Amino acid sequence: MATSFIKYKNANGFWIDDSLFEVFLFFFYEYIINEENDVVIWIKESKLLELIKENSLGYYGSYMHLNLDYYLDNSKKEEGFKLLLRNSKTQLALEGKLISVKKLNFIESFKPQKVRITWLKPLEVERLLKIYKWMEDLIEGKINITAKDKVDYYF
Repeated sequence: MATSFIKYKNANGFWIDDSLFEVFLFFFYEYIINEENDVVIWIKESKLLELIKENSLGYYGSYMHLNLDYYLDNSKKEEGFKLLLRNSKTQLALEGKLISVKKLNFIESFKPQKVRITWLKPLEVERLLKIYKWMEDLIEGKINITAKDKVDYYF
């Protein structure tokens, strides 16, 4: 099971299963490309949107990253990114309690064949909603996990 350490600004971050983070990023990416506001404009004009998409497609197995240190280079961008996280989280919550196996495997169909997995059971939406919280906490400097800490595979 491939995992990545997602960090921002320092050595602190969180460990996450790549497949779970890829699904999270798929929904986040879909939200961003369908949204039109000032925050989305700078993300679309930078390479951050492309990086989110590439990570959601499994291009960075065991080394997933969003290069947030580079892209969130001021407090206005940090606040804007957190706003997108919150709004995307609200939209994802409308999915219900579970993401179906059919939908998860549909998401996998966008990936290159060599990195696709087959989902055998639904995914609890609550697990993805937790990632939104951790991403926001990460940007706010509230996470104290280091790369040397134990990996929580269930997340």
